[in-house]
Amino acid sequence: MLAGEAAPPPERPAGGLDAELLGLVVEGVEALYKAESARLTRRDLGRLAARVHDDLVAAYDTAEERRIGLKLALEHLRRELRSAPVAPDQGKLSA
Repeated sequence: MLAGEAAPPPERPAGGLDAELLGLVVEGVEALYKAESARLTRRDLGRLAARVHDDLVAAYDTAEERRIGLKLALEHLRRELRSAPVAPDQGKLSA
């Protein structure tokens, strides 16, 4: 882009939902929880995936940036899981 040229408009999915990104978020969250031996109900998976998806769409303008941001979001989530206290009657972490 040259000086004086307008930046291209951000890639915003129709209806605010990027179905491809949402699928990647769901896969990433499921894989992360499995790798960390943490329990995750389907309802919590949906809520968490929606939150991460919305954060990515709000923060990044392009699909490529969102996919990079997803890696960062998943790493942040991994740190949260690892720092969460484990209940005495549970051997696994929970969402």
